[in-house]
Amino acid sequence: MLYVSWFLLGLALAAPVGPVTIVQISRGLQGGFRAAWLVGVGGMGADLLMMLLVAAGFSRLPDIWWIEPILWAAGGIVLFYLGIDSIRTGRRQLPELSGAETARAGSSLRTGFLLAAANPMNLVFWAGIYGSVLVSIEDRGSAAAAAATACIFLGIIVWDLASAAVIAYSRRFITPRRMQYISISAGLILLGFALAFFWAIFQGFY
Repeated sequence: MLYVSWFLLGLALAAPVGPVTIVQISRGLQGGFRAAWLVGVGGMGADLLMMLLVAAGFSRLPDIWWIEPILWAAGGIVLFYLGIDSIRTGRRQLPELSGAETARAGSSLRTGFLLAAANPMNLVFWAGIYGSVLVSIEDRGSAAAAAATACIFLGIIVWDLASAAVIAYSRRFITPRRMQYISISAGLILLGFALAFFWAIFQGFY
């Protein structure tokens, strides 16, 4: 039963909509299942990195005064670039599926990783959630910690696969004109996240 609860925790952790989800939807509607799935895989790679950092004791890293603004700035730059790119894509007439979109699918893995890794709140988030799980089972040894990690990550994988499948299926209902609107809207949302990241830097100094 404990394994099931960890699996459900993984599902719940992957469900909230953030920058990675926005890009996953935009890329998936343009490039299909593979593009959407690879964005999620990139995000999962960053999640795994965060979990390893928490397990290794680096959960307080963002609290260092000069590291936090660097992380916020890096995340803001990545989000700003992707937002502008999504808006530019939306301003063009989009074909149903082209070689260019297939090529974009190849960059989806890197995009998902950068989006998740450049968000300093991810490390804080995993420190609170995953760190609490590790503390609750520390008396059970490393095997229990490994099992908890695997179950949580399995939940994230299942959510990513399901999301990519739903997005890919939805393509048949999306016209090129609607895809343009979706791409531009996704870009504006990403720019909003970028501004929030830059604002966090300002708040940190004042």
